[in-house]
Amino acid sequence: MKIWHKILIAPALAIVFLLGFGAVAYGVALQQNQALDDLSKKRLAGVSVAMDAAQDISEVHSTVYRLVTWIANLSEDKVKAAIGEQNGKIAGIVASLNKYRTQEHLIEEERKAIDAALPLLARYRKLAEDSIDVGTIDASMGAMNMQGADIQFQAVLKQLDDLVRVEKRLAQEAYENAASASRAATFLMIGILVVAALASLAAALLMSRAIVRPLHVAIRTAQRIAQGDLSAEVAVHGKDETAELLRALAQMNQNLRELVGEVAGGAHMVADTSAQIAQGNQDLSQRTEEQASTLEETASSMEELTSTVSLNAQNARQASQLAVGASDIARKGGQVVGQVVSTMSGISESSRRIADIIGVIDGIAFQTNILALNAAVEAARAGEQGRGFAVVAA
Repeated sequence: MKIWHKILIAPALAIVFLLGFGAVAYGVALQQNQALDDLSKKRLAGVSVAMDAAQDISEVHSTVYRLVTWIANLSEDKVKAAIGEQNGKIAGIVASLNKYRTQEHLIEEERKAIDAALPLLARYRKLAEDSIDVGTIDASMGAMNMQGADIQFQAVLKQLDDLVRVEKRLAQEAYENAASASRAATFLMIGILVVAALASLAAALLMSRAIVRPLHVAIRTAQRIAQGDLSAEVAVHGKDETAELLRALAQMNQNLRELVGEVAGGAHMVADTSAQIAQGNQDLSQRTEEQASTLEETASSMEELTSTVSLNAQNARQASQLAVGASDIARKGGQVVGQVVSTMSGISESSRRIADIIGVIDGIAFQTNILALNAAVEAARAGEQGRGFAVVAA
């Protein structure tokens, strides 16, 4: 699981719980709306129908009493109009109750109250009409006849009051049910919030631990590598970015370990090569000393050869002097001169050979001087290790 997946777990849980919280809140709102609709359109409507019916029948009853009392002073047309108006009001009450009775939400208790009120209204209307008719003959008799209508009127009011009480009770029950559902929903939403907070916190802690713990391992590994400890073994689990980091550190540690091993091997090879070079230098110094000794012997031989050549040259000069003396003697005798001339020719040839030898010796001496100069230069370059060259140069 990638790090950004782990980071999103806690917010995702919070969002899920918030969606659940919103769904519960929406359900509560719908339930509250349903309860309000039930109260306003059903229970309060029943209360309104019953109270309007009670008010209308009370007005009809008062009007009938006035008609019975004042009927002697009214014309027949006004009496008929008044009776028709009151009958119309009673018919309206009956129609309103019958219409309300057809509502599907009514319970049996409501229908019984309406069913009990409708026949009472019919009897009341009959008694009221009879009282008015009697009142047209004798007002006092009409008033006495209204006592039966009063009894029916009180019975109608009682049934309408019963209907109002039933509606109020049902409205109270609906309110209590809605309040109970609201409290339950409130507790549920509080529970959802608490669970959401705890779950989000637990997820955040677990994910932070899952992210931070590998980072701590990576930090410790990097510190050990920085201190030169390449023996650390890094255990890698998972496939997220921290696991990739640990895997890269482990690979780097392994590569550094191999590189250090190769460097150490190269250092050993360099040390061995240096030892061999030192041994070679020592051998070279020894051979140089031997060559210097040989050159000293050569130089000594050259000195002896030079002495010999010098002695030969001196002998040649003496021979030349003798030749001069011999030429004097040669003038004295031809045979002796011829012999002397022959002898001088041999001597002359020997002199030329001696001169050639002297040239070779001079060349050897010149090359020896060059070798000595080179040995001195090498001795100056080599320092302490060039003592052999210094001996040669000397």
